[in-house]
Amino acid sequence: MKVMRYLPLLFLPFILCLAGSAAGQGWQHKGKLVPEWRYFFESGKTPQALDHSQVSLRAEVEFDWQSKNAKQVIRFTPYLRLDAEDSERSHLDIRELNVQFREGDWQLSVGINKLYWGVSESRHLVDIINQTDNLDDIDGEDKLGQPMIALSYHQDWGILEAFYLPVFREQKFPGPKGRFSPNVPLTSEAIYKTASGKHHKDIALRYSHTLGDFDIGTYWFDGIDRQPTFTQIPNSDLWAPTYTSIKQVALDLQYTHEAWLWKLEALWREGQGNDFHAFVGGFEYTYYQVASGRFDLGVLIEYLYDGRDGRDERDSQAPITLFQNDLFVGMRMGFHDTQNTALLAGVMSDLGGEERSLMLEFERRMSPRWFMAVEGRFFQHGRVSSPQREFDGDSFLTLSVSRYF
Repeated sequence: MKVMRYLPLLFLPFILCLAGSAAGQGWQHKGKLVPEWRYFFESGKTPQALDHSQVSLRAEVEFDWQSKNAKQVIRFTPYLRLDAEDSERSHLDIRELNVQFREGDWQLSVGINKLYWGVSESRHLVDIINQTDNLDDIDGEDKLGQPMIALSYHQDWGILEAFYLPVFREQKFPGPKGRFSPNVPLTSEAIYKTASGKHHKDIALRYSHTLGDFDIGTYWFDGIDRQPTFTQIPNSDLWAPTYTSIKQVALDLQYTHEAWLWKLEALWREGQGNDFHAFVGGFEYTYYQVASGRFDLGVLIEYLYDGRDGRDERDSQAPITLFQNDLFVGMRMGFHDTQNTALLAGVMSDLGGEERSLMLEFERRMSPRWFMAVEGRFFQHGRVSSPQREFDGDSFLTLSVSRYF
């Protein structure tokens, strides 16, 4: 297994930790080891795809150092997944490896970092800096580390941030035995429809601020879209992931008042055929102390719109989206027990068709260092032309047990 040669890198944080402790430099570390079992309810789309059961192991360590005056901070977070069925899903990544320098209102970060922008539950629309770790899961929440130089300036009127991203990271896809792979055979060589190919340097500028009950963030991004389209190679059955450069302006806004949480994410993009805009908007309302104080119940409703239209040839450069006209309805339950039991469930419905998808996330602490989680995704398809057809037969349930250290 090709990832095995990188295994020694996982021990580097512990070596540094011992060295730092010996030198009295204040090293700290924490991590988790997670065996995971995933069950698919139907057979795969192709004869070589794994049948029903998939077992894997993932490990992550976060290692931190801070100077005595707190002006210098170092963070190193390696991540590893080993999959027993799909060798392409086994991979090693450095989620973070950066040095931060703080001086007054200024902060400079150099190295590999991981950022998240956005407020909505159903779709991470405006999150753009880090590439999605497509091998880990399909919910878009797992991200690869991104090399960057980030400079921020903090004032009472808000935070200004500038990002220079010198390296672009391509999406990786499961192998022939894996699930959630595209319906076409892929080549490992990507195509770049940019002025400088894969060496295009991405930049972003962001402003964020908390003003009373409002949390607001807005940014401008000029770089390569993280999501590829696919181009068939001439005289071949293979298809190549294809990346285009875009310019994007986005907004994330959250308003908190008593039991209400109103959320909005919106963007405008150019560079992929016709310019288009997209947004996710909705609310979460929480009922506290339900059933004599046994749990809190949150009700979530979000509407999703995306203006791209893949049926128009001028829009063919834009990646296909599942969320052109959809409604998400969900609930969040937080139980008042010593195990921190929590449940999140929701249904995404295509308002223009018959497509439905159900998501389920349940978690519970079994002891101070052991944690159990169940995650499920279930797909109901309608139109033959629906992009959700890519997930035919891939409804699944995942059980994981985490050991924290």
